[in-house]
Amino acid sequence: MKLFALPATLLAVVAATSVGASTINPADYTTVLTEESREFTIGGADISGNAAVAGNGDIDRFRAPDLSGGDSTLLSGRAFTDDQDRWIFRNVTGLFTVDLLDIAGSSLLPRGEFSTRFVIRVDGNRVARQDFLGDPTSGEALDALPQTLFSQVLNDARVVIVARDRGGASDYDLGVTLASVPLPASSLLLLGGLAGLGAMSRRKRKS
Repeated sequence: MKLFALPATLLAVVAATSVGASTINPADYTTVLTEESREFTIGGADISGNAAVAGNGDIDRFRAPDLSGGDSTLLSGRAFTDDQDRWIFRNVTGLFTVDLLDIAGSSLLPRGEFSTRFVIRVDGNRVARQDFLGDPTSGEALDALPQTLFSQVLNDARVVIVARDRGGASDYDLGVTLASVPLPASSLLLLGGLAGLGAMSRRKRKS
C-alpha cells in the first residue's frame, strides 16, 4: 500500500481546516459531482447540472476526474435502499483528505432516521470505516459535522470511497481534497547529493 507518514505540521493544518467548517459553497470546489437526482446540497446550495452520469441516476461505480495538487471535489450522493456508491480516484499523489461535510435523512422520503456506512480503500486495502446514524424524528446526524473520514499522504494510489445504506436512506455531501506535499529539506539535500555523484562519475568516465 502506498501510504506515507503524515508530518506533524501537516496534521496540524488538517486539524485546523476540518473543524468548524461552514455552509457548503459549490464555487469553492474544482469539480462538483451529483447522483441519484441530487440538485441541492443538504444546506440548500444549488448544484444542479453537475451530474456524474447522464440523467443524474445511480452511479454504483464512478471514476472521478484525476486530481492535481490544490484540486477539490464535492460529491453529493444518496445512499438509498441498500445502495452502494463507489467513487473512484486514480493516480493520487499528495495529501488526500475526505471530509463528510453533511449528511441527513434522504429528501426523497420524509426525513427520518438513517444508517449510512462510509468505507475508504487505498489500493484495495480498507483504511477507514465509519457508520453514521440519523435522529428518528429530525433526520439530522447524531454525530458532530463536518468530520474528517480519512487524511493521508499517498503516492500514485487508487482510492475508492464507498457510501452504503445500512438501514434508512440518506443524502450526503463529501468534500475530497488533494494537496501537494513539498519534499522535506533532507530529501532535497539527498537528491542534490545524488545528482553531484552522477556528475562526478560522468567526469571520471570522460577522463
